[in-house]
Amino acid sequence: MTTQLTELFDSNRRWAQRTEAREPGFFSKLLEQQTPQYLWIGCADSRVPANELVGLLPGELFVHRNVANVVAHSDLNALSVIQFAVDGLKVQHIIVVGHSNCGGVKAALNDTRLGLVDNWLRHVKDVRHQHQALLASIAPERRVDALCELNVLEQARMPLPPAAEPQQIRDVVQSWLQRQARRVFEERCQHFAQALGVTMKRLSLSSAQTRWGSATADGSIRLNWRLIHFGLPVIDYVVAHELAHLREMNHSPAFWEVVRSVVPDFARARERLVTEVLPPMS
Repeated sequence: MTTQLTELFDSNRRWAQRTEAREPGFFSKLLEQQTPQYLWIGCADSRVPANELVGLLPGELFVHRNVANVVAHSDLNALSVIQFAVDGLKVQHIIVVGHSNCGGVKAALNDTRLGLVDNWLRHVKDVRHQHQALLASIAPERRVDALCELNVLEQARMPLPPAAEPQQIRDVVQSWLQRQARRVFEERCQHFAQALGVTMKRLSLSSAQTRWGSATADGSIRLNWRLIHFGLPVIDYVVAHELAHLREMNHSPAFWEVVRSVVPDFARARERLVTEVLPPMS
């Protein structure tokens, strides 16, 4: 046995001892049953350890991982995991998780030949072809991460229970996205309100098709929940934009200087709002 493997076993023993000392009986409880609420379908990349990223203990997260977090209808491994998670473990949530700068997605985007895995990445290349026009409209340095996001959305279109109506699924997904949007918006509003020295009295969500946000003089901020699709750089710009109106209720040069003081590169985020197309499920 190599020294490296011996170190792994020693490290595992030390971890088990620390865990048992912190919570006596922890492993005895795990022996009885696992009751995870979540199925995590993620990438095999060593930089994205599922339990650690969400702060859950062993037994609290059921995990399936592969290159580029693919959910293929022909993959009996993934489909078996999903069925066991739903029917056997009664998980409440299935989460498809991608990550920035994914090597598998990058290889699919650039047609990099890697060997046997090329066959597997055919699924990601299908996503690339499906969204070819959208990807072409995005700056080259953003395309890998954009395809990472699109890949997650497409992989989430997994086989559904026969009794589930499309509208039911859409409503559940939209409700979840809105909850995530409110959580993120509240955190970013607090951050930028403090930075700008303003007070936000109320935050509400909108579903407007043509407007991303609004602000009133009494400190009420309204943000479109669909912003959650764009990621933090764009969300930060819109939040800062609306909160800046609590200091300058116009679009004067002074207003834009206020925005620039907290989001120096706001022009790029502003451009993305105009040029990028939201996912169809929105």
